[in-house]
Parts: sequence; C-alpha cells; structure tokens
Amino acid sequence: MHITDFSGFWAGGRALVLGADPYDPTTWTATVARMGTQPPDTPVYGYPMWVAIAFVPLALFPLEVAGWLWTLTTFALAIVAVRALLRSYLPDLPLANGVAGLTITMSTPAYHTFVLGQWGFALVAASAGAILAFRRGLDRRGVICALAFLAKPQLFVAAAVGLLTTVRAAINWLVLVAFVLIASALVRPGWWVGWLAVVPERRFSLPATIYSLLSEAAGPAGAFVAVLLAIAGVALAARFRRGTDGARAVWLALSSAIAPYEWAYDHLLLLVPIIVAGGVIARGGSPSVASRLVLVGSAILLLISPLFYAIAISRHRETWSAVIPVVVFVLLVAGLWRDRAVAPSGDSRPLEQHPTSGLLAE
Repeated sequence: MHITDFSGFWAGGRALVLGADPYDPTTWTATVARMGTQPPDTPVYGYPMWVAIAFVPLALFPLEVAGWLWTLTTFALAIVAVRALLRSYLPDLPLANGVAGLTITMSTPAYHTFVLGQWGFALVAASAGAILAFRRGLDRRGVICALAFLAKPQLFVAAAVGLLTTVRAAINWLVLVAFVLIASALVRPGWWVGWLAVVPERRFSLPATIYSLLSEAAGPAGAFVAVLLAIAGVALAARFRRGTDGARAVWLALSSAIAPYEWAYDHLLLLVPIIVAGGVIARGGSPSVASRLVLVGSAILLLISPLFYAIAISRHRETWSAVIPVVVFVLLVAGLWRDRAVAPSGDSRPLEQHPTSGLLAE
C-alpha cells in the first residue's frame, strides 16, 4: 500500500492537509519520506495541483483506509457504468455483455489498475457517464463527468471533439476548467512553474506511446512518422459526423492511440469506445458483427495485453504496448466506416427500442 501509485496521488492531498508545499523541490523528498508513501521520481509532486486538492478528502484518512476506499469505490463505479453502457448499447447481446464484464474486472489493464490504485476505473466510469449523458442531451451531467478527464488530460487529447458537440456543452466545460485552474492557483500560486520545469521531462521517458515506440525504432525519423500517423488518425476520425455515437467511439479511441503520455494500464479506457461501437453496428442491423467487434476488442485487452506486458517485463520498458490502442482504433474505424454519416443519436431509449433496430429486436 505504501508504494502503490495511489499512495503517490494521496501524498499531494496529505501534504496540503499537513501544511506542506508539494511543489517545493527543497522539501518534497523529505515530506514524502515522513509520510511513508511511494518514493517520488521527481523533486516535486508529480501531478497538477488540482489532483492534490481532489485527494484532500481521502488524505484525511490513514493511507491504508484511503487506499481501500479509493480502489473499491472506483471499481464499483466502473462496473456500474459499464453495465449501464451495455444496457443502453448492447441490451440483446449476452455474449458481448459477458466478455465486456470480464474485461472490466479481469483483463491485464484492470488487474494493474486494481493493484496499483490507478485512475482507470474512475476514468472508465467518467467516460461512460459522459457518453450516456451527452447522448441523452444532458449536457450539464456530461460536462461534470468530462471534468474528471483533467486527472489525466493526456489520455483525452481528442475526446473533446467527439463529446463536446454543442456550444453550450463546450462553454460549460471551459467554465468549469477555468474554475479548477483558478482554484488551483489560489491554493498555491505559481505551482506550475516548478512542476513544468521537471515533471514533463521526467515523465515522457519511454512511455507506451507511438512516439516512444517509433523513436526507439528509428530515432527522430520515427518520431516524425508517429506524428504523421497521429494526423492521419485525426483525418479519419474527422470523417465521422459529429454528435453521432460512431464519432464518440472513434474520437475516444483516437485519444488513447495518440496520447503523448500513456502506460499499459491506461488501455482499460478502450473498453468504453469498443462497447459504443458495437452498439452502433447492432443498431444498424448487424448484431452478429457487433458481437464479433466487441469480442475481438475485448480479446485484445484480455489476451494480447498480457503478452505485451510480458515483453515489457523482459525489455524493462513498455513501448511495444503502444500498438494496442492503435489496433483498437483501426478496428473501430473499420467496423464503423459505413455508419460514419448516420444521423446523431440523442434518444435516451435502449437501442432495442429504436425504430431502426427491428432486426436486433428479433
């Protein structure tokens, strides 16, 4: 418990509770040693100030209690959110439901999220909640869910394009983000100066991203190719009509594929666009194809992910794992391509109740 990633998150909130400065490079290492949490890999708190503020309530509890509260609560939220997503998008495909349930609880990314106390379960719940809310026209609820993306904004670099499709939603989200930034600056003015000086450089060393993978393989030329691939991904996603479920799935998957900083446990977020994409295909009258897409996407996380993690252990780096979100993105684009221009979906009824889903209902 004292060396998990959660303990590293919790340390920022605990420091604020104790009156310490998480962004003072002269005292942070000693502060962490006194708290007995994960040894820091940077001379300041490794996360933005708003993360430290968010963890203040949990920092009022001992680390062991806070860790179990965080893990079990976010785990439960993810299960409930995935179940709600399945009921809305794949209500009559029990095999796809079962495999998706297995993925959120038993896949390698889920296992590491549970053991490390990572953000995966919380962000899966937030992603599913945002998609369901925006799909039903509940922009305020969707914006509140999407605010959780600030915990790891690098994983959602393209998600806003697919989710914030109305002016009202975009404005509300920007207002909330501005509030978070201002509140963070008021709690500790100038915190970002020390954070930007050391954290990005340390954290961007060989993560599981296409930029690291191709740079490792071909140097600067590989990094240039990775950027071209990211641009190509944006061009493909832009072909999907905004406000549709297909666009939501593709842009969310693209965010993982082109993330500038990511690790293998973050791939748990791919389950959300996989389910949504399956729902689009099922609604189009191809339930068997929808099941196959969900089965293949889930199999990547259940069966292929552990193989890549075994390679990562042998190589002492996870760069090859960057292939997984790229493959999932390509899978979803290929599966949804013929539905890329369908009308926006804003109906709150389960998919089997839609007038266009007669074949699925049968």
